[in-house]
Amino acid sequence: MLHSLTSAEYIKQVVKPGLNLGAIKAGKDPSDMDISGGGFIITGPNASSIREAQAEVRRRIAFYASTRTYFPVLECHGFEEIGQQLHQMSLKGEWSEMAELVSDDMLDAFSVSGEYDEIASKFIQRYGDLLDEVNFAVHTSSTPEEAQIRKIIRQIQESYMRMQGPIEVRAPEIQQTSRPFKRDNESEETYRLKWAAWEWLYTVASCRNIGVEVRLEGPGGRVVDLAAVGPGNTVYVVEVKASRSDFARDDHTKRDLAALMSQRREYVARTGLAKDTLVQAAAFAKKVCPEAWREVDAYRQALVGYRRMVWKERAHKDRVAAFSIKFHDDRFMGIADYHYIIAPRHVVNRRSLPPLWGLLNDTPRAVVEAPKKPVRKNTGIVSNVLRAISRSNTTSMMRAQGVLFTQDGAEFPIHSKASDPNGG
Repeated sequence: MLHSLTSAEYIKQVVKPGLNLGAIKAGKDPSDMDISGGGFIITGPNASSIREAQAEVRRRIAFYASTRTYFPVLECHGFEEIGQQLHQMSLKGEWSEMAELVSDDMLDAFSVSGEYDEIASKFIQRYGDLLDEVNFAVHTSSTPEEAQIRKIIRQIQESYMRMQGPIEVRAPEIQQTSRPFKRDNESEETYRLKWAAWEWLYTVASCRNIGVEVRLEGPGGRVVDLAAVGPGNTVYVVEVKASRSDFARDDHTKRDLAALMSQRREYVARTGLAKDTLVQAAAFAKKVCPEAWREVDAYRQALVGYRRMVWKERAHKDRVAAFSIKFHDDRFMGIADYHYIIAPRHVVNRRSLPPLWGLLNDTPRAVVEAPKKPVRKNTGIVSNVLRAISRSNTTSMMRAQGVLFTQDGAEFPIHSKASDPNGG
């Protein structure tokens, strides 16, 4: 079984020749040797989710590439110099900065990226008949539904069947669960808190219309963990926070966002400077070594520096796009009468609780009552909330039953049908 830091080129140049030679020396048939692997597989529903997942894979690649044991893999692609730099950075403890050296070319060499509907064909195109068993270890910003992974696996198996016969595809991410409305990327703690919040909304707030993962601000709006409508058309919102990092992600203020956005000009300027340096280095390299100017140290160092700045600028842009001020956003606070956070005691307390929010614990009980906000409300707004809850629960129920949502619509699982006694 191959390590995650592998590539099709490494399999062709090193793995297969080495296995064949070893089998012959041992008096065995090379065709009896099976190769299992797949490298880093990055997928998601859209380009934004893939970029987010790629950031994590860059860190993984940087970590492995800093170990000299894996240098032979890097050498197949001319990345041995980057491996040396990563090794030196690891000795200095510069772990957080190492991913900056993983260029797009390096990422592409050791991973296959694509949206849900294209990742299977891209994987087959990359590895083709090089593998006897596929280890489908998916990297994504939000774990895909089980039905989605099964569809991708089925596409890979069908392609291999046409090429070379049946192949086994292992997918560690698939976990069987019978728990209603539990998402694949949801921790046990989050799931437990979600149902504790549901219990409080039903028993204490007397809500009879409750939904999970509800989008309340229109098609492009944010999703709330739980939304409910109680007596007198009172609207409740509950956010589930199982960890301090999860809580901190939404606890930024408008001032925090403005400060982050103000850094963009600096990143653009530094990228421009790195580009100018690269152009000058290229001109110098072509002058001193026209035949192999790309191998001149000055050019290669400038190229690494430019790629590092491009990556930093892109990472900053992605961070701005994902930056959340939910707990302090006037628009978000105007969608409900009461806003609550449910969290373990060590995650959120009275002192850290954002203004105008209440706090529930997991018993469930209100530790801090939320103040009622003067929400301008009419029957149309309440109807919109009820429709959003209905849509959310319909979707959650369908997902729980294995329905897959694609760009072409909903794909229902195939259920066995009783035979028609009339032969129809």
